[in-house]
Amino acid sequence: DFVADDYAAAEAKYRQVNAGLESRLGPEHSDLTPSLSAMGKTLFALGKKDEAQQVNERALKIAHKHHGKYSLPAATALYSMISGGESLDPQYTKKIADQIFEIHDQIALHSWMAANARTLRAIHL
Repeated sequence: DFVADDYAAAEAKYRQVNAGLESRLGPEHSDLTPSLSAMGKTLFALGKKDEAQQVNERALKIAHKHHGKYSLPAATALYSMISGGESLDPQYTKKIADQIFEIHDQIALHSWMAANARTLRAIHL
């Protein structure tokens, strides 16, 4: 199957990339988060759900450590946990989706405040 072969090749490549990043940067470096999240989605697509969950939880832990709970890397790691949601428990999917929406709301609020602060500063200069 062409798609399965693509996912298998992607898994091998992500493992190689992650090993290289870990050896150069350390096992909890923030640059690992996107690659781990992508690998988690790939593992899930290959039916390796338990390993995918472990990889995605690791990506989320690293994102929280370096970027905080309300960050795009955290939202990306969470999304990877439910990207194959058709076969997941609906309550679990809802819980993760709610966390993603919470992050979105916080990021949007911060962007809105920053934009308003720039406008106010420009007005008062």
